[in-house]
Amino acid sequence: MERLTLVYGLRIVGNGELAAVEHGQVLMDDGQTRQVTLHLIEGDTAQIKRQLLQSIDAFFEINS
Repeated sequence: MERLTLVYGLRIVGNGELAAVEHGQVLMDDGQTRQVTLHLIEGDTAQIKRQLLQSIDAFFEINS
């Protein structure tokens, strides 16, 4: 099986505290940059967790 690296980040902020979400980038070992898709999920803890798990499942279905 091919070895892969998953790049991800999470941060919970209070309602109304978020001003902007900027573009995500990673720098590859060949010097090129690649975009990292950023997602925003709002709701209470249970809603966020449910949507996050659904998003992770969908990500692996699309990329398998």
